[in-house]
Amino acid sequence: GCPFQCIFCSAQNVFGRTLRKRSIESVVTEMEWVVEHLHIKHFSFIDDCFTLLKDRVIAMCQEIIGRGLNITFEGFTKADTVDDDILYMLKKAGMVRISFGIESGNPEMLKRIKKGITLDEIRNAFKLSKKYQLETKGSAIIGFPYEPKETLMDTINFITSIKECDQVYLNICTPYPGTELYDMAVNGEGGIKLLSNDFSKYLRYGNPVIEVDGLSKDELIKYQKYGFRKFYFKPERIWYNLKRAGFKAGLKNAFAFLKGVSR
Repeated sequence: GCPFQCIFCSAQNVFGRTLRKRSIESVVTEMEWVVEHLHIKHFSFIDDCFTLLKDRVIAMCQEIIGRGLNITFEGFTKADTVDDDILYMLKKAGMVRISFGIESGNPEMLKRIKKGITLDEIRNAFKLSKKYQLETKGSAIIGFPYEPKETLMDTINFITSIKECDQVYLNICTPYPGTELYDMAVNGEGGIKLLSNDFSKYLRYGNPVIEVDGLSKDELIKYQKYGFRKFYFKPERIWYNLKRAGFKAGLKNAFAFLKGVSR
């Protein structure tokens, strides 16, 4: 469950706003079983906000360390829920990768979408994560309600400027059923025009189901590709992603990426 109110997120409709917590002992015991019987040593925590409860996360890290469990893991979270203490313990317990929801690079747009976070908090989360040598990912969205070209470019420029961010997902705004955003799209609020009721077409890449504030679906695709090029076409990020995948796989990924964003 997730207690936050972001207008674009369907998590509250799927899992609710109330947090339901398993015991730390049962979580770590399950991980222990997976390592022993399935020989899997990397885990991904799919909590909507992995670091929301600081004491709980630290207790889990202490349990992993105390049992001598030799694993790696990753998770995604909200940038204002991490600090030095929690990242230190996560790294010590085996965390190797952390993802943050950036969503927008414009302060007013962050308020409109009810993200409840500031640009400074986002920057700080990435800096702290790099202090502990974690691989970092971020996700952002373009095409929100009331979003003109100028705030869309704020997002592209902001994600590009976070030098501690290793990888980014730049999504086109998609009004999932049950969200506040979907209701806005159906009612044409915020300059949104809904183009399809076929939920199978509700994809974040390459085929928008909305137009917004005078930006056509083709223009949204164009800005999405431009944002990817601007973020990834930097020497340090090219080298990083070639190195992390292995040179052969890195080149294969690079050519696929170039094909996807070239037009």
